[in-house]
Parts: sequence; structure tokens; C-alpha cells
Amino acid sequence: MLSFSRWRPRHLLLSWIGYWILLVAVTLGPAVLAALPVIRDDSGHGSINASFSNLVFSLTITNGPTTVWQGTANLLTIALCVAGPPLLLWILWLNQRARHRDPVRRAAPTR
Repeated sequence: MLSFSRWRPRHLLLSWIGYWILLVAVTLGPAVLAALPVIRDDSGHGSINASFSNLVFSLTITNGPTTVWQGTANLLTIALCVAGPPLLLWILWLNQRARHRDPVRRAAPTR
């Protein structure tokens, strides 16, 4: 595998996409799995409710009187999870590329 200092922009972009896919799978995966039986139920007793108020996202999945899944997340937390790690990775990548391109100038040997 390429060392971090040799990454090209496409490697950085692919790492971001991989992170976002993993983030969606981990955070929304359980909600999707809980929603599938409610969506497929033809009796009409289940519901999926999403709301946004006071900078908080809420999602509730019910099947009849039972709450199957419930989750809330603050907008700032979501923004930091979505943008934070890719931004840090980009900063590290820029730092490594700068070091790789501008090697420390060494004094020329004298004869």
C-alpha cells in the first residue's frame, strides 16, 4: 500500500467515501433494519417519524404500540462526525505532502 505521503487526491477522496459509507452503515444501519419490517407490513399499524427541532434530529420507528427504534442526534454532532475526520485526514495529507515535496536542505559537502 502507498505510504500516506504518497497518496494522490484520488486516494484521499476514496478514503473519505469509504469513511462516509462506514459512518452511514454504523449510524443508520440499525434504523434501516428496524424500518424494513414496518415498511413491509401491510396492516398499516407501523409508523416512521422523523423530525428536526431545536437543532436536534429525531427518528422514531414504531410497530403498533411498540417503539422498535428511536434515535436523536444534535446537528453539531452530526456535522462533526460527517466533516471532522475527513477534514483532519486532509490536513494530515497536506502536511505529509509538504514534507515530502520540500526535503530538508542539507549543506553541501565541502572538498
